[in-house]
This record gives sequence, structure tokens and C-alpha cells, in this order.
Amino acid sequence: MPFKRVVTDEQLDHFLDLLASTGRKLESARLAGIKMRTLYNRINRFPEFKERVAEAHERYNEKIEREIERRAIEGEDEPLSYQGQLTGDSIKKKSNSLLLALAKRRIPEYRDKHTEVNVQEGGVLLVKESTQDPDEWVKKNGSQDDDTQ
Repeated sequence: MPFKRVVTDEQLDHFLDLLASTGRKLESARLAGIKMRTLYNRINRFPEFKERVAEAHERYNEKIEREIERRAIEGEDEPLSYQGQLTGDSIKKKSNSLLLALAKRRIPEYRDKHTEVNVQEGGVLLVKESTQDPDEWVKKNGSQDDDTQ
């Protein structure tokens, strides 16, 4: 009879802590001493463990969100240099692109505008609004009817 290795509660807790800290399932399992097959069996067989894995992922996502907010709003110290030499001073460098991403996520007015168009096949097509003149677009790209000829 083959030896069946038992995964301890301590290993599972260690895996969940690592997952919440790194966001990497494979690396977390390896460091906790758990084989991936065993891990997936546990996730599929035990809904409460599956929920704990989802919570660990959520904690990692919150960690990422905090870091994005910190870089966007507080900024990071960037060393100053003069003529190729560090001066010993620094300046706070903020990320405009991260700030815009946060604004789009949290403030509806900053989100990209979309227009719904009913499609003949019964679906809905989302089209990003454009400031480009439709006639200019047709001149540049050709009309839809050109493809069917």
C-alpha cells in the first residue's frame, strides 16, 4: 500500500499566509511543502478551504491597491542628481497614470465613455466614443460595405 502524505493545518495556514503576501499560488505551495495536485484536490473537495484561498487572493489584491494608491497620491522618493552626481536630496515623484487609473475606478466621470449599439445578430456591441468625424473615418478606413463586395 503506497504511503499517503498528510498535509498539516500548519502547512495550509503557511500556504495561505504566503499566498496573501505574494499572490503566487505555485511558489506559495512549494514554500509550504504542498504539492500542487494536493492543493487543487483540497480546494476542490473542501469549500471552506476554497473560500480561504479566495480570501488570501483578496488580501493580496488589497495590498496591490494600497501600493497603487501610495505611488499615485503620496509618491516615491526619487534621488536628485546634478551633472551626473547624486546630490543627497530627493523629490517626491507621483504617478499620473496610476492616479488616473484610480480615478477611473472610483469616479464614474473619469471612466471611458461607451455607447451601446444594437447589433442585428441580437447582441450588444460597446463602442468607445470618438471625437473623429465619421466621414473622415470612412475616408481613412473604408466603409463596412466595401468588405462585402
